[in-house]
Amino acid sequence: AAQKLGFEAVTTTDGEKLIEKYKESLNQKRPFDLLIMDLTIPGKMGGKEAIGEILKINPHAKAIVSSGYSENDALSNYRSLGFKGILKKPYTLKEIKTLIDSILEEE
Repeated sequence: AAQKLGFEAVTTTDGEKLIEKYKESLNQKRPFDLLIMDLTIPGKMGGKEAIGEILKINPHAKAIVSSGYSENDALSNYRSLGFKGILKKPYTLKEIKTLIDSILEEE
């Protein structure tokens, strides 16, 4: 999907691996423009925990939270956690493209 939208994507399986990849991207002077994180990952670090660590590394990081659980408190308070946007599953390619474009245009 990322290639269809004109983006290069890097994927990870959990928040801890995301933090490692994020640090690598900064060290290689190829920082990620945007992160999309699942809110919860059973038995692993999810987006709710990972965003705090990412923002310690880079307070200007741009991240979207994604979840299929619409009743979760974190979704209604996503901005207070440090996320710039929210994607409620299921979502379409058009919805993700619109959200990504609007967040990347923000300064």
